[in-house]
Amino acid sequence: MDIGKRAIKKFGKRIQQLRKANRWSQQELAARIEVEQSYVSDIERGVFGPSFAKLAKIAAVFNMTIAQLCEGV
Repeated sequence: MDIGKRAIKKFGKRIQQLRKANRWSQQELAARIEVEQSYVSDIERGVFGPSFAKLAKIAAVFNMTIAQLCEGV
């Protein structure tokens, strides 16, 4: 697996951990960032990474900067 795919998988796990720490379902997170639940599922499973615009929305709902959100990825 190349470095890009590993990073996308790691980012997905980070989103899942943050979502669970906030006790949100995938549906709740999806509503907060204005996407379908399947989009959140795909990100968490590492199918793809979010666009920059969605990345900014995700960071905002977790009260983080994009840098904080991507820390350790």
